[in-house]
Amino acid sequence: MSEPTDGNYSSSLQITNSFSSSQALNHQRIENIHDRQRDLTEFRAGVTAVQGEHNVQQALLLLHNNANQCFKFINMFKESYNTIAETKTVENTKGRPKSNAAKGRLKTAKGAHEKMKEVLTFALHGLMTAFINFNAAIVSITLQSASEGQVTTVINDFKTQIRELTDEVSKTSNMQIEKVEQHEAEMRSLLNKLSDELKLDANDRLEEHFIKKQEELLRKMQTYIIPGNLLIEPTFDLTLIKKTLPPLSSSSQPPSQPSSQPPSQPSSQPPSQPSSQLPPQSADGRYVMKGDQLSESVFEFYQRNMPTGESFVCRYAKRVKQLSDCFQQTGPILVFRLNYSGKFKSSNEELPPTFHESDWKEDDGKGVSGWSVPNRRIDSAIRRAARVEEDERRRVREVTDGGKPRSTPFRSFFSYGKLMSAKAQAVQLSNRSAILLTTTKMLLGELQDDSFAFSMSRDEELQKLRGYDLSRVLPENDNNRCTPKNMPCNRAAKYRTFDGWCNNLKHPEFGNTFNELKRLLPPAYEDGIDEPRSFSSSDNLLPNPRVISNVVHHDRNIQHSMGRIYSHMLMQLGQLIDHDLTHSPFDDSLLANCSSCDSFRTVSANCVPIPIPFDDPHFLPGTCLSFVRSIPGQRQLGARNQLNQISSFLDASPIYGSTDCEAEVLREMEGGRLLTARLQWNGRDTLPQRDETDECRSAPQFPCFQAGDDRNSQHPALVSLQSILLREHNRIADELSSINRHWGDEQIYQETRRIVSAQWAHIVYSEYLPKILGREVVKKEELLPLQSGHFEGYDSECDATISQPFATAAFRFGHSTIGRYFPRLDPHFRPVASDVDIADNFDNTTVIYDSEGSVDSIVLGLVSTRQMALDRHVTDGVRNHLFSVPGVPRSGLDLISINIMRGRDHGIGSYNVYREYCGLPKALSFFSLKGVMRDETIERLQAVYESADDIDLYTGIVSELPLEEQLQEIRQTSLAALICANSAATQLHRDVLSLPHHFLNKLEDCRQIPSINLGAWKEKGEWFQKS
Repeated sequence: MSEPTDGNYSSSLQITNSFSSSQALNHQRIENIHDRQRDLTEFRAGVTAVQGEHNVQQALLLLHNNANQCFKFINMFKESYNTIAETKTVENTKGRPKSNAAKGRLKTAKGAHEKMKEVLTFALHGLMTAFINFNAAIVSITLQSASEGQVTTVINDFKTQIRELTDEVSKTSNMQIEKVEQHEAEMRSLLNKLSDELKLDANDRLEEHFIKKQEELLRKMQTYIIPGNLLIEPTFDLTLIKKTLPPLSSSSQPPSQPSSQPPSQPSSQPPSQPSSQLPPQSADGRYVMKGDQLSESVFEFYQRNMPTGESFVCRYAKRVKQLSDCFQQTGPILVFRLNYSGKFKSSNEELPPTFHESDWKEDDGKGVSGWSVPNRRIDSAIRRAARVEEDERRRVREVTDGGKPRSTPFRSFFSYGKLMSAKAQAVQLSNRSAILLTTTKMLLGELQDDSFAFSMSRDEELQKLRGYDLSRVLPENDNNRCTPKNMPCNRAAKYRTFDGWCNNLKHPEFGNTFNELKRLLPPAYEDGIDEPRSFSSSDNLLPNPRVISNVVHHDRNIQHSMGRIYSHMLMQLGQLIDHDLTHSPFDDSLLANCSSCDSFRTVSANCVPIPIPFDDPHFLPGTCLSFVRSIPGQRQLGARNQLNQISSFLDASPIYGSTDCEAEVLREMEGGRLLTARLQWNGRDTLPQRDETDECRSAPQFPCFQAGDDRNSQHPALVSLQSILLREHNRIADELSSINRHWGDEQIYQETRRIVSAQWAHIVYSEYLPKILGREVVKKEELLPLQSGHFEGYDSECDATISQPFATAAFRFGHSTIGRYFPRLDPHFRPVASDVDIADNFDNTTVIYDSEGSVDSIVLGLVSTRQMALDRHVTDGVRNHLFSVPGVPRSGLDLISINIMRGRDHGIGSYNVYREYCGLPKALSFFSLKGVMRDETIERLQAVYESADDIDLYTGIVSELPLEEQLQEIRQTSLAALICANSAATQLHRDVLSLPHHFLNKLEDCRQIPSINLGAWKEKGEWFQKS
């Protein structure tokens, strides 16, 4: 049977993208299998070139290993087929669909599904045909050179595996099994005939036999080695090498100079009379068949053991000319190499195009400690990776048209993308990180083939690479004045830097802007380097994030009701705290282009579209939600890591910015004040307006705003709270200017910033954390601010850098506390306008300019509205309508699907992994989670996940059941006092993070709520007094 064509595969992939709930991942796996199938076809053709008596043993080695590899390909293809076949159309649970459009979609989906079965069956048969050809070749060659026992084990092992494979395939539904049975019958007929003719014993297993007969095989190899300058290692399996070959010498290395003694010659006995001696050994303990000109070149074959499958690779040594001479002397030789992308390349009588003599020259020093890897080899890989990345960036720019904004419905993506976009400095660091990531893949691909890497795990390999000094070939070359500089700390400095540099005098780099996020555990990438986690503990696909969102995190109107009832302001304060601590950006030019289900292939590998399941209650089935991976930020070779483009400290950076440059553009440069925009109808200030209007929904009539954090205009409640802090800064600056008239702009600004930052931290520690963590936990961990004196427990070894699980999962718990509607109230807590629907007001500032409410009314609504419960349920306002375009159906995104996929994107381990890390018992089953989660929650998790080991960290966390003079003035600070001082409120309850209560949290006159007395900042002395 002929093998499937590219056209057939193209059709199948389109069908997959349109109708499979897991199409993106299936798509890639099928394409990988197709690439490998094509490579196997090239390999089979190439084997003909080495069919000579002197090549028999070499062909045996190659075909034996690649036949085992072919079994793996078939299993992978079968797995992909099973996954796709299981994604049948699920009809409406209430019965037959009512609309003709829905009926049409179901009919089309079913027809496409049947077509997919036919195409996949055809492709599977083509792959089995290739496999049968390999079996026949192995049996044929084995008959020429191996013992009867060896032939027996080959035949019976393959026979058993074919039977098992066919039995498994026959269990799949609606498959055209007769063609498979035809192939099975042909194979069984061939194997039975050979067994009958040779009268072979069928009980000996392949692996056991090779372990026992390894020495005999090595003797026989003397006759079949290619004449010339070749060194061949019979690496049937890594375990066999370790068990059968003598250990390598630790005191000697291959000679770098030609030997003065003529090499011993191999035995020339025919195969029927093998020599009783092993082949001679080289200086490093390998078995070597030496030719007349061994000193001029060396040619080594190794078995490759990588996630992409085994293969053979050439390693070139000495000089190019010598290697070319080797080819001329030995005649046609089939050469295989594996490039970093994991695809085979073949060549006859010519070197692969990427061979560079300088990569293999001896180096004075070792580039990586503990490895015999020359600096030039690593440097060359870096230069090649730089070219690859530059070409890729150029291609993506052409595909995306430079990331220009698109019309509706892509405008929702553009708005969201701009708020999450990477700063120029982050882009510069990311481009360098991408080069390092590609270099890592290249080097691990090459080093895996070297003998010194055989005994090293992937984690050890990555750890070694991280230690390489990059300053010679890829220096950071940061001439941007806006990024943190490695400068000595000024211990006498009174004010902290904007980027966090030198907050820790001993470790000034801890927690500063543009730092990598801190990992608590090794990254959980599928390949250990870069690929997002996509397979379960049982090696099946992880559940679709959108399916998890629908089943586990669906909307349910459950408000907070435990103890003192919390207000909606608690949620809003939490979001602003998050924007002060962490921001991992992505390439915003990709977002509008990553909504296509095949964008990971046609646009960029950083696109990971989230498929919409067929029974989705909101989005159109067969489409995908756009998702873009966070930009990389690692500064050394090794696995992918992401960066934080703001400082990790509670320093009020949403107001002031995280670099000197950002802070500068937000200042009036007079009186220490910050820039503002004046609302005409009430004369109050809000955030300054920004010039860019492309991503702002309400512009140009109602422009969006500019602040220290680019996400400030995400929705009106966030704008309102930031406006309160902005007003507080200017209020304090005006008062300091009044009481210290000799102070200049810079001193007023810095002193005010210092006060507001302290107020901000005090509110977080004294009001927010006790409600989130519980007062007992806060007391036990000594997180409450002292009532007097100074804290003396500072630990300079504590790294303040934000951790990956905190940024991508733990601190996203607040998404479940978001309410969809924000009431607008007057100072007497009466409604003044309609509620603000968050679904219609993303990146829309219209209500801020509204004369019926604006900032003050939204703030008073926040402190008077009950917060949603902290649980697994999330409002559809962000689960279906995130950045949706009003009036355009299904134009939004799903925040929860993004959360789940972001965790996988960042290489975050599962919920169970972090339970163990935190000292909690691992959940051995879903039943083990009883008492930790509600029974209904466990049932929901069990409906989507195969095992408790697969639960995503975010989903697991939110599914759990809920746990001196100036300094003294700072302690008077409360959020209630800030709201009273900077809004129209005349009365307020002191704990604005909880709802008012007639006894426990009653309304008070704002004049009775303690506030900061700035008289403590008045300088005393006669020399500066001015009239």
